[in-house]
Amino acid sequence: PGVDTTEDSTGETVWVSGVSTDTLTMTRGIGSSQADMNAGDKLIFTGAVFEDGSAKGSLKSVVESPDYNYTEIVRTAYGVTGRGEHTELYGGNDLPTIRKQASIEHMKSLEFRARFGTRHTMTGPGGHLVTFSGGLEWATRSNLWNVEATTITEEAWIEWLEEAMKWGKGGSQNGAGSKVLFASGRWVSLVNLWAKDRIRLKPSDQTLGIRVVTYLSPHGEVDIVRDPILDYFHADKSFLVDMHHVRSVRHRGRDTKILKNIQANDVDGTEEEVMTDAGFQVELEGSHAAHKGLGQA
Repeated sequence: PGVDTTEDSTGETVWVSGVSTDTLTMTRGIGSSQADMNAGDKLIFTGAVFEDGSAKGSLKSVVESPDYNYTEIVRTAYGVTGRGEHTELYGGNDLPTIRKQASIEHMKSLEFRARFGTRHTMTGPGGHLVTFSGGLEWATRSNLWNVEATTITEEAWIEWLEEAMKWGKGGSQNGAGSKVLFASGRWVSLVNLWAKDRIRLKPSDQTLGIRVVTYLSPHGEVDIVRDPILDYFHADKSFLVDMHHVRSVRHRGRDTKILKNIQANDVDGTEEEVMTDAGFQVELEGSHAAHKGLGQA
């Protein structure tokens, strides 16, 4: 058996009949004249070619390289004194008000981890395992566009989308591409300056409290969501996500819950906490992409 291979720039076809480390045994000029390659030229592997009566050749299999993540224990504690619990304030009873505030801060903490968490594990001071969950920044390693000290044009943006929109169930290779760009206000403003008649509002999404606009590119639709977390923490960044390949994962029986009356018996007051043991599953890393460095000259 051998491999039918065509050189991209010269058009020469060769038949590779043997490989020893980096040395190839080949027959050149298959149906064409010989032409020397240049450094950086690409080879197109058109397929295996077998001699009549030959054996099947070496068996091939897929080498799996599994990626993984951890769940992370997030706890937000709060409480009131005995008097505070039974005092009526202008905004209502103190404990329900503090509980709402703590729940908001807890969810913000989970959002931060979903963007910027890093996968890690270690032994804590109590001798037990501490796990850290990786987020989008940790998981997006291939399609990263560093635009530091760069003037971003719509032409460059579309060329980036050509690669970033390619893979995954929401990618252009799988039909009409459709992905979501979670972006800071700075990125949203930049895209809107280009878009003009190529951007449209999705009114139905406003009922969820999220304003979504769609950028119509030649490589698919990009739903743009302004992400307050990025405005607060990293205004130079954005994440292009194939939503078919990300999901939040909860440790069994340890989804977000409020644990009440966890104070010691002799405490004159009430203590509670919001607790979540969760992580993030990001599949097919090449289906997602990211920017960083916008405006950082």
